[in-house]
Amino acid sequence: MPARLNSRYQRVLLKLSGEALQGQDDPICRQTFSRLAADIQALLKANVQVAIVIGGGNWSRGRDLQKDGVHQHSADQMGMLFTVVNGLALRDLFAQSGIPADILSSINMPGFVPDYRRDKAVKSLSEGKALILCGGTGETLFTTDTAAAQRAIEIEADILLKASTVDGVYDADPRQVKTAKKFKKLDYQRVIRDRLQVMDMAAFCLCEQHAMPIYVFDFNAPEALLDAVSEQSLGTMIQGENHD
Repeated sequence: MPARLNSRYQRVLLKLSGEALQGQDDPICRQTFSRLAADIQALLKANVQVAIVIGGGNWSRGRDLQKDGVHQHSADQMGMLFTVVNGLALRDLFAQSGIPADILSSINMPGFVPDYRRDKAVKSLSEGKALILCGGTGETLFTTDTAAAQRAIEIEADILLKASTVDGVYDADPRQVKTAKKFKKLDYQRVIRDRLQVMDMAAFCLCEQHAMPIYVFDFNAPEALLDAVSEQSLGTMIQGENHD
């Protein structure tokens, strides 16, 4: 565990894609879930409040459904339901690990998941519970990246932690371009100007408008989340141009 776990961050929002949770042959990897649970438990013990916006791409991605002839509106609705499936699985795993957790959904699902409200979200965080946010924004045409930006702003998180499959932001895809350059720090305007791949532009512009810093890190690295919160990760920090 990082020595500097008690950092300036008191409340963080983790954006976790569905793909980050899947195994080689299964939509849910128990080992990944267990590793995430251990990190969340360590953060809560260090009095760091944690909200998680979960994606659903481990079950199916909207663009793949559209290729199969599903209309985008329906594909987006299906995607929102998949995030609820992941959220329920995550809540149960947390319970098995002794982690107090609440789950809230942007889409109305009586009998399954309570509706999201900002006051309920903040109350859960203040009580030291992990908070799982599913259902995306509750509207079609918006990604879970946008939901993460929106919720981070609403709950007044100190930072949005963007879990990735690479260790930061590059000027090209490092998996395809060996000479790709990695950035340690970026400002919002540079990302927009160079069209760097951080998150979808609607989500990114929300973060810029509300001065929400974004930290992109490799979720697959050991204790990745703990390192990100304690600023010992090798990821990329994105914030205002004049920020220290």
